[in-house]
Amino acid sequence: PARPERPDRPQRQNRPERAERPAIDREAVNACVRETIADFSPVLKDDHAERFDNLDTDGDTMISLVELGTAQQMRAQELFNRLDSDAEGYISEEEMAAHLADSLNVRRVMQDCIKQLAAQ
Repeated sequence: PARPERPDRPQRQNRPERAERPAIDREAVNACVRETIADFSPVLKDDHAERFDNLDTDGDTMISLVELGTAQQMRAQELFNRLDSDAEGYISEEEMAAHLADSLNVRRVMQDCIKQLAAQ
């Protein structure tokens, strides 16, 4: 089905070209970020087979809706536990704000590291 048009967004043919991204070593960026943020743990993009195997709990080489739902529930619980810093069983507005600030900080540090590495 065709996507509905969004008046607030220019059509693809009218968008400006994106700037070419410099080739940056992912490990160098991660190392740079770790120097600033001690508990930084990047998600590795190259572990597709391992992720698939973790989702395919019955080993039939296919992921069912139940398997995917179970994995999503586990990820939701992990995220909830991370955000619920006082372990009260609820996420307060302050806890959510702290999590969002941490996430924004990681992005800023990562962008700074990419700029530093690109300038070398």
